[in-house]
Amino acid sequence: MDNLFKRIKSLLDKLSSKPRIDGLQLSDAGLEYVFFEYEKPKTVALRLPPGILKNGKLEDSAQFLGYVKKFHDMILPNEPEKMLRVTVALPAALVYTQSFNIPNVGADKIKETAELNLQMISPIPAANANMGAQIIGETPDRYDLLGAFVDKNSSGQFRDLLVQGGFSPVAFEFPALALTRVIDQLVKLDQNSTLVAHVSSEGLSIIILRNGKLYFNYFRSWQSIQGEARAISKPVFDAEVIDEVRKVINFSVSRFHETPGGAFIVAPGFESEIVGLLEKNFGLRAVPLVLNDIAPVFYVALGAALRGRMELGEGGLKIVNLGGEDLVNNIYNDQILNFLSLWRNIAVGVFSIMLVTFILAASFLVSRSKDLANQLNEFTYSGRQQELADLTAKVSEFNTLVSTIKSVRGNSLPWYDVLNHLGNVAEASHVKLKSVNILSLNSPISLFGTAADYNTVLDFKNTLSSDPEFLNVNLPLTQISIAPDNSVSFNLSFQFNVSR
Repeated sequence: MDNLFKRIKSLLDKLSSKPRIDGLQLSDAGLEYVFFEYEKPKTVALRLPPGILKNGKLEDSAQFLGYVKKFHDMILPNEPEKMLRVTVALPAALVYTQSFNIPNVGADKIKETAELNLQMISPIPAANANMGAQIIGETPDRYDLLGAFVDKNSSGQFRDLLVQGGFSPVAFEFPALALTRVIDQLVKLDQNSTLVAHVSSEGLSIIILRNGKLYFNYFRSWQSIQGEARAISKPVFDAEVIDEVRKVINFSVSRFHETPGGAFIVAPGFESEIVGLLEKNFGLRAVPLVLNDIAPVFYVALGAALRGRMELGEGGLKIVNLGGEDLVNNIYNDQILNFLSLWRNIAVGVFSIMLVTFILAASFLVSRSKDLANQLNEFTYSGRQQELADLTAKVSEFNTLVSTIKSVRGNSLPWYDVLNHLGNVAEASHVKLKSVNILSLNSPISLFGTAADYNTVLDFKNTLSSDPEFLNVNLPLTQISIAPDNSVSFNLSFQFNVSR
């Protein structure tokens, strides 16, 4: 589950506009590099031959550039053209630090006031220096600041060579500041003064921290201690450590009116010896600074990498940047370009996926439409064939019935015709037929009717006799009955001429 959360956080970091910034330390002895992978620090180191850097200054630029390129290949063997963004911890011997204070002139004027004070206290001519300051304390009346200074030519030379070697500096700082960041973020400190003794390949750094802030940084190089000697003896080493620590403690007492409450030791291979010296001579509770997953030699580079995980815009008086104004502006430009590049690639990727999806969907729909059309045609054809077959059967059945009816009718007598003709004759003769008794067309038919008078009945009888449709017309006198109003009712018999 932890790995899943780490991967999700890593993905979100990649989708943000903030680029990844690693940590790089430069020293006479070599190059140390730290980057984070799934929240775990990863390290790469390369030792430099003696003489390329001396007291932090470049002595052989060509060789240094060659080793920088080699170092880039060690970090990214498969991406030689990719630029690595880094916070660079310059050699400690190049950087001068000094704390100072300014009156509380208001937030809108504090930066201007700090810059004027930096120019006044700079140990390097202001025109030749990159300088910066950060607030380390604040009261209603004043601000306490830590100033840092580096020769502009030296830092510019490092920047140019690093860029040629595949590294893009976003900030320059110094080892004590990077080490302070490690202690502040990874170790809980109280509000009292804390001493930090850092023994490196370059020399001895003694640091005073208050409330997690770097208040004082003192550096003494080994060369200044050994002079012309080929090595530093143990008694000399111990004496120098004791002497330098005493000076710093005296500074803490005079400045803050207190002695350090404890000490952290960063001295690979010398931890126990330094701890013993501080406890024996100053009564300080000293402990080696031990971090998981990373060796002490990489602590400074780790601090530089931790700075890269902070907001890029934290400039001004929040954090020292010895890269100069051009480098500060490049930070913002780099952030904007990274944002545009990242989301441009995301947009192109999303649109490409959508385009491929639409093409596949359209292809599927067209194919499906053709299949349905074919099925519909087959269904329509089979339906029409079935309908045609049903109609053909019905027509055949109808024709059969018609033929049957014709046959039956052809073999039967025309009842309607003969009876209709009889009715027409009676109507023309003004005779009303009351009943017609027909047993069959071949037998005599008895007819009962009425007329207005006797003559009308005779005329009707004569009309039937003269009509070839009727045979054997007989009107017996006994079958004639005359009413008082001269109307006549009668019974008449006849036969149809079925031979016609």
